[in-house]
Amino acid sequence: MRILFLGANGIDTSRLQIGAEFRDVQVEIERARASREIEVHVELAVTPVDLNRLLLDYEPDVVHFSGHGTLVRVGRPLRSGGAREFEPPDEGSTMQSALLLETRGGLSAPVSTEALARLFGLLRTQRCVVLNACFSSAEASALAAHVDCLIGMRRAIDDESALVFAVGFYQAIARGQTVKAAFDLGCSLISTCGLPGADVPQLRGRVDPDTVRLVDPQVSTATAHPLQVSDLQVIPNPAQETSTLDFRVYNSGNEKVLINRVTLRVLECRERPGSKGYLEFSREYDLDITSLEKAGDVISCNVAQLVGPRDVDRFGIRLSVDLPLHSIRFWRLRPMLSTNHGPLEGPEVKVWLPPTSEALCRRLEEQWEARMIHWRNATPGCLAQYRNAIDDRHVDLAPLMEVLERAYPDMSIRHQVLSEWLGPQFSGGYYDHDILPVRLHYASLVSRHVRVEPLKQPLRISVGRIEIVNTTRALVLQEAGGPPRYYVPRKDVQAELKDSREGQACILKGRLHYIDVTVGRTTVREGASAYPGYKPVRDHVAFFPEKMASFEIGGG
Repeated sequence: MRILFLGANGIDTSRLQIGAEFRDVQVEIERARASREIEVHVELAVTPVDLNRLLLDYEPDVVHFSGHGTLVRVGRPLRSGGAREFEPPDEGSTMQSALLLETRGGLSAPVSTEALARLFGLLRTQRCVVLNACFSSAEASALAAHVDCLIGMRRAIDDESALVFAVGFYQAIARGQTVKAAFDLGCSLISTCGLPGADVPQLRGRVDPDTVRLVDPQVSTATAHPLQVSDLQVIPNPAQETSTLDFRVYNSGNEKVLINRVTLRVLECRERPGSKGYLEFSREYDLDITSLEKAGDVISCNVAQLVGPRDVDRFGIRLSVDLPLHSIRFWRLRPMLSTNHGPLEGPEVKVWLPPTSEALCRRLEEQWEARMIHWRNATPGCLAQYRNAIDDRHVDLAPLMEVLERAYPDMSIRHQVLSEWLGPQFSGGYYDHDILPVRLHYASLVSRHVRVEPLKQPLRISVGRIEIVNTTRALVLQEAGGPPRYYVPRKDVQAELKDSREGQACILKGRLHYIDVTVGRTTVREGASAYPGYKPVRDHVAFFPEKMASFEIGGG
């Protein structure tokens, strides 16, 4: 089966996660081990001329379009709105639905329903068409006479919901499910992920989709992989302070196997925080592995290695880290290969970096345990319940700071208590930044330079022409050397606030959360932020003035 993924996202439209959608679908096809049965071609920034050529060149069984859909006034396209749609027209306007491809200059190029129906009617090679764009149900209806199965969207659909639907749909297709079952599972996954729009996708066609299977179920079942990973070893290079992870891959099959990605998955990690490192697959690839902090973390590198039938290939992955003096990091890793025959796991391996003797590793571990015993025994009485969480980097500092402030209201005394907890051997020296007394010490220092006060003036904020904030209860947070940030109680915001992603962590305020702001059909991506773990501005949000239509302080 051949799938042609088409993407278009003109520069005059809101940005979509098209690349992430295609990548996630390809991963699901690999996981289903159906990559030999499914041939995937991805084409982005597709123009109307490209569309004709690509359909003729590839003759795909499945055409998947990801991008914007719109309702177009006769003779003139509309301005871009949010999600995968254009802003709807005024009532009474003469409209027709369209998919938005791109011009050569990167602007949006509407293609009408009639044009698409004429094109697919002439080719008649597609078994399934998926139009993952807003308002594309009309196109699906027009194509129903020419294609076995069609999927379109009844109305606007959120970008994340559209991505999740595609993942769920192709998860099932790659495993031999019928188009109807795959469609139902895609809609169900939207609900399972807690996203809106599970009722937006619509399935049509000229045949019963419950009888159409695009992949043979027997082909999609897991079979023995032709590759075998062996001779896994770690070769230390003390002079360069690196180690080489060396292993061999043997192809026992009768076909060539393409290895397109090598992934290292962490089974266990013990490290001294603040370290930085990288994996070097060759002189051309450097990957930062600072994020490999716990079991389950992964890091990957794209490769293009072809292993012939009955042939052996060798991989050498040079690992290095940049750690403080006398510090060391330990991993248990498992290499994984992504190939055109599906994924393959290798045996686990233990790595110490920088490379050194086992005796020294044990001695360093003993020194570390001695430090931990000191910190546990020196824990202030008011924090006794956290004695066994000294090295837990995920402990929220906010409640601990509150306890310390109640026990030691005077800031100088509080600072003295924290310094004694650290011990004299740490004053002015290297601090292990994830250890609880160090985090609290730094947070106490930072708190001297952070001030939160009432604004004492009205604050008005608008999105488009709609006023979403008009309050006199705002707070102003002022940090030394930085601009003021204005925090509004969530109860005073007349808009939908939805967490988008997490940002960097502040030693005092905790983890920053970015927030999407939605008013009606307009969404301002990451238009606000919050520190939910910081007591002075808990249950408040700060809007980014540059992303708002108006942001006014004071006035009548």
